[in-house]
Amino acid sequence: MRYMIDNDFISECPFIKYISYCQKELVNHYRDPDIFVMSSKYGTFGLVYAEAMSQGLPVIYIRGQGFDGQVNEGEVGYSVQYDSAEEIAKRIEDILDNYENISN
Repeated sequence: MRYMIDNDFISECPFIKYISYCQKELVNHYRDPDIFVMSSKYGTFGLVYAEAMSQGLPVIYIRGQGFDGQVNEGEVGYSVQYDSAEEIAKRIEDILDNYENISN
């Protein structure tokens, strides 16, 4: 299944970096940001979360999906409702408030 990307919206938001399919350079993309957020509606285990954590990134993952329950809430990041921008923003603030501990 393919999803449409709203390039106009993305280009207006300098804090969003859309990365199309990649494989070899993936680890470099994990090393650049400060937080990894993936707010997909459905997900399996979510290997991308483990990959992000391997590079010291705190993660925001979807409540009730595959990765949820693998770690204690607040230990490496937080679970959120996939479609709640307010909750995602709040959890980003929570990570920033305790960034040093969570990123370790």
